[in-house]
Amino acid sequence: LGSQIQSVMATVEGVGDLSDAGGYAPFWGENLVAALTAPVDVPRSRLVFAPHVYGPSVYRQPYFSDASFPSNMTGIWDVHFGHVRKSGYPVAVGEFGGRYDTSGSPTDQAWQDAFVAYLRASGIRNSFYWCLNPNSGDTGGILLDDWKTVDTRKTSLLQRLWQ
Repeated sequence: LGSQIQSVMATVEGVGDLSDAGGYAPFWGENLVAALTAPVDVPRSRLVFAPHVYGPSVYRQPYFSDASFPSNMTGIWDVHFGHVRKSGYPVAVGEFGGRYDTSGSPTDQAWQDAFVAYLRASGIRNSFYWCLNPNSGDTGGILLDDWKTVDTRKTSLLQRLWQ
């Protein structure tokens, strides 16, 4: 049992509601502001931080209406979880996704494109995209409503992340 425990990785999500969110409302699981000031008692070699990050198709946070959107998001992501990666901890996005639409303002496509660019620039290539099934009410899926056809816009987005 001892050797099995030594190979275990702990994956830690952020929180959604904490008095210190860096001044920006986080999504549930996104806020890792205090991760380095109140660290988890797990060896660095066994710890992966996994924020959950979403765009305007899930909930219209106030910063999505900023005149500089989506370029304002880099600073917000740095505050919420990017500082953890910059401190040398591994980060794998536990959830991100959305409708990837171009309707409305701000658009979810602009948010997801900016997020993938941020992840690439930050050296974060591991992630879980939400979701495969098309009946997720606020995100849709990688599969379209017929449950067979792939939304190639979303798979192209993910290919950019993994290049």
